[in-house]
Amino acid sequence: MLDMTFEEAWKIVDKIGVWDALVEEGARALWDAAVGLGPGRHFVEIGCHLGRSSTLFMLLAKQHKHSLTFIDPWAGPPFGESDEKVSDVTAASWFWLIRGFHYPFTLHCCRTEQIPEANYPRGIDFIYIDGSHTERCVEIDCRMIEEVTPGGIVAFDNYGTHPPVQAAVDRLLSLGVLKKRALAGIVMVTEKA
Repeated sequence: MLDMTFEEAWKIVDKIGVWDALVEEGARALWDAAVGLGPGRHFVEIGCHLGRSSTLFMLLAKQHKHSLTFIDPWAGPPFGESDEKVSDVTAASWFWLIRGFHYPFTLHCCRTEQIPEANYPRGIDFIYIDGSHTERCVEIDCRMIEEVTPGGIVAFDNYGTHPPVQAAVDRLLSLGVLKKRALAGIVMVTEKA
């Protein structure tokens, strides 16, 4: 597992879920940004769904001894705000997939704003935001950027395909909160100023 290359990791990730959940170009941008941070960092993923990006982060964590926090309620339609469960099977499949790596992680099976204050992630070095894509949900998820360390990575999925995501990212860039590092397809990788 040590010194795994992106290409080796992608062979594993590409077998999970649906082909358009996270494509190779975006996964490579996430991998490169994460590797550049060095070992022992705290990673947070908002919106795990089927587990493609979660698997990528798990492979990185095992190799570089990162701590991992995953957040997903597995509720509502993919881009909605309903509390109706998407699928208990999807959540269970994700859990057993990630647990199969035999590496510790924290899972909050709820929306970002539902995490108890005492358990709220702090000292984040890398956050990947791919939760619900409504304006309200994107704004709530972006609040966690306050917990990202200066110089930490803030990455977003669905930039350019979902207007609320692009609007939030563009606003944070224009305010100087974030600095653009890379746009790989629909994955925007930024750095906290």
